[in-house]
Amino acid sequence: MPRSNAVHKNPLSPSEAAYSPQAQELFQLLIENVVDYAIFTLDIESNITSWNIGAERILGYTEAEALGQPVSIIFTPEDREKGADKAELWQAVQTGRAEDEREHIKKDGSRFWAFGIMTGLKDESGKFRGWVKILRDFTERKRYEGRLERAVAETNHRVKNSLQVACALIEMHTLGHEHEGAVPLTSVKGVTNHLKAMVSIQELLTQEVKIDAGATHLSAKVMLEKLLSLVQRSVGEKQITYQTDEFRLPVKLLNSLAILVNELIANAVKHGQGTIHLSLMVESEGREARLEVNDNGPGFPEGFNPHHAANTGLELIEGVIQYDLMGQVSYGSSPSGGGQVVVTFPIPSE
Repeated sequence: MPRSNAVHKNPLSPSEAAYSPQAQELFQLLIENVVDYAIFTLDIESNITSWNIGAERILGYTEAEALGQPVSIIFTPEDREKGADKAELWQAVQTGRAEDEREHIKKDGSRFWAFGIMTGLKDESGKFRGWVKILRDFTERKRYEGRLERAVAETNHRVKNSLQVACALIEMHTLGHEHEGAVPLTSVKGVTNHLKAMVSIQELLTQEVKIDAGATHLSAKVMLEKLLSLVQRSVGEKQITYQTDEFRLPVKLLNSLAILVNELIANAVKHGQGTIHLSLMVESEGREARLEVNDNGPGFPEGFNPHHAANTGLELIEGVIQYDLMGQVSYGSSPSGGGQVVVTFPIPSE
């Protein structure tokens, strides 16, 4: 419906004694043409007496529909029940203005978050004439603040978990060396590699959060590519080849998977020769992942039991698989005759 050309007496209009008709007209045009702010006036009964184009755009009522309506139509039912609309009007009478940031309701019943100022209006004699309300839609800002709060909370949680994992890794690699006066260099390197893997994941997550502040899952394929590139630089002439499917895992599980892969590669480098091949594939219609690491070393002896082996790395592998990934592991021989470790674990749904 087109807007009326009729001029409604607007309490916002400057006094005729102070301003020329041309200035009054320009002022009226300013109010009428502001589209980013809802600006409307109320009489002493709190009924709407003017309604700008911004109010139409934000609240959905045409000027003809809004004029004469009580201001309560823009308040949610629960706020009306609490008397929030009347309290705002009363505060503006008592103090001259009232600010609020709350949900409001549109003509179609949808809700939006808005910041508003209600101002009491008096004429030159001091007589109360009504109110003016200026309101802006802050829905997107509210959503952004919510995403930011969730991202900060998630970051704090991840940092705490990462530090706990780091402490556990340090304790595990130093276990048994308390009386030696020094920790073997291999143990220090092991912890360093694990921490580098965790840093890589946090970098990936930071990149993802820039796109989606609420990101909780990351690509396992991207993580492995970044991790194995890092590991390759530390294994000298030995080559690491790999293939992987694309799927996503929660950040906590990705940390665990990175630690597991790092430890499996470290064992393969230590005991194998030449090329190490890793594959991470999705099976069972996307419900399960299969991680396989093959080397061309001597392999595992028949009847191998990791629980009987005095090997800190294997203890870490078993713990991560059982308690973090909720998976299973088997040790055997690869088709080429070397060692083979196969890990299967469920893929949680997003």
